[in-house]
Amino acid sequence: MPALRDLQSAFTRSLLDPAQPMPTAVTSHTARQPKKRFDVYRNNVYFGLIEALAAQFPAIARLLGKVMFLATTKAYIAEHPPTSPLLFRYGETFGDFLEQAEPLQDYPYLGDVARLEWLWMQAYHAADKTPLNPQELGRIPSDRLDQVRLDLHPSMRLLSSPHPIVAIWHTNVVDEEVTPVDLAQGGDDALIMRPTLDVEIQRLRPGALTLLSHLAQGETLGPASATAANDSDAFDIELVLTDLLQSSLITGFVIG
Repeated sequence: MPALRDLQSAFTRSLLDPAQPMPTAVTSHTARQPKKRFDVYRNNVYFGLIEALAAQFPAIARLLGKVMFLATTKAYIAEHPPTSPLLFRYGETFGDFLEQAEPLQDYPYLGDVARLEWLWMQAYHAADKTPLNPQELGRIPSDRLDQVRLDLHPSMRLLSSPHPIVAIWHTNVVDEEVTPVDLAQGGDDALIMRPTLDVEIQRLRPGALTLLSHLAQGETLGPASATAANDSDAFDIELVLTDLLQSSLITGFVIG
């Protein structure tokens, strides 16, 4: 008799690949029409996963439309079945899949929009932390600002794209009516975070993503700001810090 692990592997392969035959060990309580029952179960599993992906990627679902989204997600499920029982962890590679899918090559922004939505879900499930009172930073001596290490909210996620993904996401998820987005307007550096109950997606100022990336690695404000200024002539540390405080991204600091 096959080992339980072998039975489970065969069942999974058949469940997620309609081209595979039904496992011979599968039966029904009446011993009649087990294949029909298995096909119903397979169909329910597929549509459960498709609904999970639609919930994770609402902008992609809207951009592709019902028929194309259904075909695309079915292909994705067959090639990339879930590895965790927690469905909010399913779809990490969906952006890569969309980017490589031959029928979608005329829509190069889809991959990064999916990555943005994936990071939205990660931010949603991240830990909570109380934001810093902005007045606390005002107590730091001006000659010590370069030595400050900022603690950033644990929900912070960053994404840089050559496409205007924040505008594309916003009009497909937030706006009551979808409006055309000028793809020639250039790319976005996006900040994804959940300061309180709701996840927010913001378009960052020039150089802000570089600054945040280096601060997240433990660099002090001086060197991180210098790197950001080298990356972008338009970088303005005062405006960026004001944005970060207003968005509740800073949760603490140490000097030195």
